[in-house]
Amino acid sequence: MSDASSIEGVILAAGLSSRIGEFKPALPVDGKPMLARCIEGMSGVCGRIIVVGGHEIERLRPLLQGFSHVECVENASYRLGMFTSVKAGLAAIRADRCFILPADVPLVPPDVYRVLLSISAEIVIPAFQGRTGHPVCLSKTVLPRILREPDTSSLRDVIRAIGATTVEAGAEEILIDIDTPEAYERICRRFL
Repeated sequence: MSDASSIEGVILAAGLSSRIGEFKPALPVDGKPMLARCIEGMSGVCGRIIVVGGHEIERLRPLLQGFSHVECVENASYRLGMFTSVKAGLAAIRADRCFILPADVPLVPPDVYRVLLSISAEIVIPAFQGRTGHPVCLSKTVLPRILREPDTSSLRDVIRAIGATTVEAGAEEILIDIDTPEAYERICRRFL
């Protein structure tokens, strides 16, 4: 397994949060902002984390205080879709391998990152009982190919074209994203 200095993370937090109607990165999950939960899950394995902001980026920056290994990158094209945020984050990566995680998937435990790193492949995706989830682990060798793709593409399409290795992560949390008020309520009840 690689040491933390050769591993970086990208958290995608530039979206409009339109389906949930509130600024998702700041929503509390068991007493901490959703974005902080994402950062904490990644921090044990990543020496540097890039948070990609766009919509209401001025509300995002204060959430990063106290995380010295976290940097904010602005995606001015965030309204064109999530893939523009993927590209903005990956353009800032310097490490041998990196993770990509949407900011609305806040419960991924550190062990999932370690499982993904234990597999030597260009792209590694976690699964739980046959369903794939987040985060995606990428080798720096595939980054140029992803960055060349048009903004109208998607990470899913690029991964499908390149091919990926799927690994059972043993954690249902890889499937839990918070897209709607109902999903958020379910997450909050989980911690009661």
